[in-house]
Amino acid sequence: MNTVGQYNWVALFLLGGAVLLGLAFAFLNLWRPRRPNFLKRLSYESGAQATGDALVRFNIRFYILAIVFLMFDVDIMFIFPWATSFRLLVFGNDDIAFTPIGASSLGEMFVFLGILLVGWAYAYRKGALEWV
Repeated sequence: MNTVGQYNWVALFLLGGAVLLGLAFAFLNLWRPRRPNFLKRLSYESGAQATGDALVRFNIRFYILAIVFLMFDVDIMFIFPWATSFRLLVFGNDDIAFTPIGASSLGEMFVFLGILLVGWAYAYRKGALEWV
């Protein structure tokens, strides 16, 4: 079987999933109860009545702190798998046909951590980590 034939199965699987999803939405749209009510159309925030306008100005520090949090949170997604497989990356394994990449793997992580350090220094210098 050639490579194009394998992609046909993937396309068929995606098409079947889309058809099943469309059928599920159509079925739910036909059978759901329709009881419109004024209270159901109101905004709901943790059990409290919504008051005021939704277009309230927030301090920009909330957004900057969220971006800094994401910057340091996403790095865990890259560092943790690298750290757990570092021994395999450096020394290899006799059971797995794997060529160790050693120093280049360590160098790539130092570059990544250097970029994170530059981002942290920039955020610190701009005062993004100060809350007061």
